[in-house]
Amino acid sequence: MRSSALAAFFLLTSAATARAEDAWVLWRQFIPSDNPELQDARKWVAEPETKTRAQCEAEAAQYRALDPNKLVRDPAGRTYGIKYRCLPEGEDPHAAKEK
Repeated sequence: MRSSALAAFFLLTSAATARAEDAWVLWRQFIPSDNPELQDARKWVAEPETKTRAQCEAEAAQYRALDPNKLVRDPAGRTYGIKYRCLPEGEDPHAAKEK
């Protein structure tokens, strides 16, 4: 009985770990076009749906291909370029190093 309970525990924890490893988030970073070196932490926005890594990378590639030089304008008239990053769910994009 004890070994079957232990086996069930390991099975459940490995399944939960596998699901967590498959959870990825697509982040958009808005970079001021007049000062690209400015790394403003408030300019990171997460897409609402969690994805697998492959889905996240494919979606980021689609956005890049649609308009690689896209600029958006805020209500004050400032323009921003957009950079896309896929990170594991729970990882902070402000602290993540680019590969």
